This record gives sequence, structure tokens and C-alpha cells, in this order.
Amino acid sequence: MPLSALLDGQIIHSFDYSESEWNSLKQIRSKLDIKMACCNNKGILKTSSLGTYFFAHYKRGDCTSLPESKEHLLAKFIVAKAAKKSGWKVFTEYRGKTPEGEIWVADVYAEKGGAKIVFEIQLSPQTQFEMVRRQEKYKISDIRCAWFTKRRIHDFHMSDDNYDVPNFAIDLAEDKKKFIVCRFDVDLEEFVSGMLAGKLKMPGIENRIAHTGLIIGYDKCWKCHKWTNVILGLLHMDDENSENFVYSGYGCGFLKFEQISYLINSKFLTENVRIKHKIGLIKERYSRTTESSYLSNGCFHCDALMGNHFLKNSVLRVLSLLK
Repeated sequence: MPLSALLDGQIIHSFDYSESEWNSLKQIRSKLDIKMACCNNKGILKTSSLGTYFFAHYKRGDCTSLPESKEHLLAKFIVAKAAKKSGWKVFTEYRGKTPEGEIWVADVYAEKGGAKIVFEIQLSPQTQFEMVRRQEKYKISDIRCAWFTKRRIHDFHMSDDNYDVPNFAIDLAEDKKKFIVCRFDVDLEEFVSGMLAGKLKMPGIENRIAHTGLIIGYDKCWKCHKWTNVILGLLHMDDENSENFVYSGYGCGFLKFEQISYLINSKFLTENVRIKHKIGLIKERYSRTTESSYLSNGCFHCDALMGNHFLKNSVLRVLSLLK
């Protein structure tokens, strides 16, 4: 279910049309010569239950292209439209190849001047190995690539801060009309616009080594339903080669938050760090679950207690204290 098609032999994109323009096209669709870019078979205009404009096969026939979920379509639509608004030339379902001739197909491809970037929407499960393998195709094609993946509670990864494979978890908003980039708690459209404007800074080689650092996670607050960062524990490196830990989880010592909450709050978590990374206050709160008060994480937005049982569901990343 692509966002691009051929109209009278010319490529068109659904994200270029306003609601009235799209509806006008649908009214005269029988008079239009629309062909699917993937197979050149007849295409039709459709609108998903989430409000996304897209093209579909009139009859699928022998086309081998894979179907996409309505959530995937919406995320791709939002990313493409944001890139277009930012002044980039945008294509969806874009086919390219590596210098060795290996084919790749990008969800969203954008270029501006000499800059080229690909956005991949990956809401279905995918191994880290497969992600890195696909990333390598873009790298050797001299194209940057950013990933938007579905937030899964039991996934523990640290790829958010990885300069080589930028990966950002997204979640469908309650109104089901937009996505939220979980870690930053901002709309996907706003995030992409900021990224293309150069506002996103990813740590590169110079920030990969950290002998001591906070392990922080992000989760949705049970009370206000906004995303908040929480402290999970403290990382201590005995090995000079801390790169092994940052990307694979080896060669480190890890102390849980409940073991050293006072030390973290008094020594490591400065107010500047807390505000910059949207980490809630660490203070004593009463828990109805445990029927006791203890030093705990709180929601950055509403200060609700984020109990230790919430921390087990948080997606991990490393915050270097050397920054």
C-alpha cells in the first residue's frame, strides 16, 4: 500500500495533496490513468481508517510487493510530509542500489543539495543484526539512515544514542492521528522537522567511552500518560574499553537504582542534567503498593511516583556523566 503512484506516466505522492484535493481526485478516479509504481498495474486512491491517503492495486495480480499496516502507512506519511515541508525533495518506496549493485528500497528517501537521508519505519519485529545489515547498505551508498521502531516493553537496547544506527522508538498517540517519539515526548512530525534542521545531536566516536554513567530509561507515566525518563541505575567501568559495554552490554558493573538511590540523587543527578534529559525528581514518596515511603523516581511532567516495578519495563540507554 504505497504513498506513490504514476498518474499519466508521472510520479505523484499522496502526501502532496490536501484533504479537498484528494477527495476531488477520488471523485474523478474513473477518468484517471493511475498505475502502481511497483508493478505498473492499475491503481486506485484510498484513505485508511487512520486518515492516511494511499494508493492500492485495483487487482493485485502478480505483484510481489508486500502489504503494509495502517500504522506503518501513517508513520511513513507523517515523515514524508514533514520532510517535504522542511524543503527537501521527497520520495517514498524509493528504489536504489549499492555500488556493488545490491538493491534496497527505502520507506522515505529525501535529498537536499548534496545531502541524502533515508527514514525506515519498522513496526514489526526485527533483529538488531538485520537492522545493522540493512543500515550497511545505505552507508556504502553514502546515505544516512534513521530508524523509527515500535516501542516494545520487553526490548532492552541502547541504540538510541548510537551514531551509526540511529533508532528512535515511536508510539501511536491516543487520538490515533499521530505518533510520539517516546524518548523526546514530541510529535513525530516535529521530531523529523527538527532533525532535518540540524537540531538533533547524536554522540559519535568522541562520546563512546564513559567510565561512569547513569543508566536511564523511558516509560509512559501511569497517571498523565506522558513519556518520562527515569533512573534505572549506575554504570561503573573497570575496563578502559567501555565501547564493549555501550553497544553489547559486556565489561561493566551495574548497580540498581534501589541499591544506591541516595548516592545517585546526591552526587550524580545534577539539576541541569535532570532538566536537559527530562528526568523526574528523585525524592521520598509514599507507595500504596508497598505501604511505605522510599526514595523514588517521579514523572517529569506530573511528579507521580514511578515505582521500582515500572523500571523493569523501561527501555535502556546510557547517559554518560562525562558529557
